[in-house]
Amino acid sequence: GVGGLVGKIVSRVLGSKDFSINIGSHLRVVYDGPLKVNDKLNIEVDGGVVKLSKGEPHLLAKCSYIGDLEINDNGISADGCYIKISYPDLNQLRVSVDGGKVEINEIKVNDLKIDMDGGLISLNVKCKDMVDITLDGGKVDGKVQFEDTTKARLNIDIDGGMGKIDVSIPKDFSVITSSRVDGGVARLPPNRAGNKGELIITANVDGGIVTINEI
Repeated sequence: GVGGLVGKIVSRVLGSKDFSINIGSHLRVVYDGPLKVNDKLNIEVDGGVVKLSKGEPHLLAKCSYIGDLEINDNGISADGCYIKISYPDLNQLRVSVDGGKVEINEIKVNDLKIDMDGGLISLNVKCKDMVDITLDGGKVDGKVQFEDTTKARLNIDIDGGMGKIDVSIPKDFSVITSSRVDGGVARLPPNRAGNKGELIITANVDGGIVTINEI
């Protein structure tokens, strides 16, 4: 039954290595300074903690070894570090998480893509065009506010994991949802017609739980 299925999913997410943060021990500051501004930012996390918020471009990184952090024109890569980033609004944000914890707060991005293989992601973002989330174990939750658009997309693909997202859209938007579920649960807002634009929500669930609420 669904209860047994949910128990298995929760056990997989919460009781496995996927959920560990794997932050290094004896962390020291390896970088505390400005970042080059780009309209695209890539963040790759292999364990550890990353906090991204809106502000002047700056990075504070605490790692066990200086080699655990890499900064280049394409973005930031960290292995078991504590990372605190402030950055202006973005056209494109790509976040790849292999275990660890990521918080994205108050930043506006036109196109957001998250790819997570275990870990935790907390979102509080404004978005224009697209939010695309892929989970292979792990948990994502938070709020997405779509604005300054007439055609918005939210895609979530879960293969074992949990997703709970509150979405906010402009008044008089159409909501169009579709889901494919194979051993899991998908709770999506009801479809409705509007005349100012549309939000299309697509959920693919292969052993997992996704809940999307309109607020």
